[in-house]
Amino acid sequence: MEGMFDMLSLLELMPNIQKTRDLLILNSTAFVEKALAYFKDYDQIDLFLDNDGTGKEKTEFLLEQSHNIKDNSKLYDGFKDMNEWLMGVSKECIGQGIQDVFLLPQKQSCFAPHGCKEKKE
Repeated sequence: MEGMFDMLSLLELMPNIQKTRDLLILNSTAFVEKALAYFKDYDQIDLFLDNDGTGKEKTEFLLEQSHNIKDNSKLYDGFKDMNEWLMGVSKECIGQGIQDVFLLPQKQSCFAPHGCKEKKE
């Protein structure tokens, strides 16, 4: 994964994944070469890099380096990354726009306790 929000999106989809898998967040594709050193100890590496030019380039590079690497970016094809895909799918499923929720003391969330926006009558 390239970023923290992509990892959080993956955890939203698969809440127990950290019990069976190790997760590595790059935060930048500049760390791909350094990450290679860790890959040799694993039978399978699942990549969730961005669908932009740099992410695709680094994915191709990694696929050439080892047979145990699998590209999972097809899951969020048409979106920049895992987080953008999850937000898009959530928007469609809920039927409402996703709004930013500020975590500042003076602001309050517009969402009900169960995470769904309350309907005004």
